Amino acid sequence: MYPKYDYDYTYTYYSSIGFKDQVDALEKAAAKARADFSKVAGKGAADANKKLNKARRLANRALDFDDDEDNSVDYDLLLEAVGTTEKVISIRAKHSQNYHVPAGSLFVWKARVKKNDIGFSIFEVNDGENIEIQENRKYSSDVTIQGQLPATSNDRVISLVFDNSYSNLAVKRVAYWIACGENVSLADDAIGAARSIEVAAAEEGPPE
Repeated sequence: MYPKYDYDYTYTYYSSIGFKDQVDALEKAAAKARADFSKVAGKGAADANKKLNKARRLANRALDFDDDEDNSVDYDLLLEAVGTTEKVISIRAKHSQNYHVPAGSLFVWKARVKKNDIGFSIFEVNDGENIEIQENRKYSSDVTIQGQLPATSNDRVISLVFDNSYSNLAVKRVAYWIACGENVSLADDAIGAARSIEVAAAEEGPPE
């Protein structure tokens, strides 16, 4: 039979190994926690910087989009501009919006489809007849649909048409921004309450 102190020594020896393993495990867990925190913090910083850059672009009144790999960034930027409208266009459907454009006023527009593509055309409505100004053409989500019509000496009704009638599979989401007036341009995304009032008046049509 071994003396008691030998047994105590052996028990203490093995206990110390177990304790060391526990310390090592705790140190590894702490290191992993620090690494995980760094990744999360790094992602948070990246997201914050992305939002900050987007805010700066909006603050600079920029609708001249950069070539981002993520097309939804440009779509969201347009969506946040003052006066932008967003519409969901069903499968095999079209959406048209008429605007009353007073004599002497320019008419400008910007639009994007969020995913896939969308057909787009422009008409002048004259005595119930739609006169084609820009023929129907498909635009993909990485392209900004934009342009302007010069001022004329007559009041006009201009119709923008977004066409998803060719699609049997995908609902399309579009955002579009228009402005009409004597001093509007494609570089403007927010030119004050006066422009918003003009847009609302145009959508409502001429007074009775």
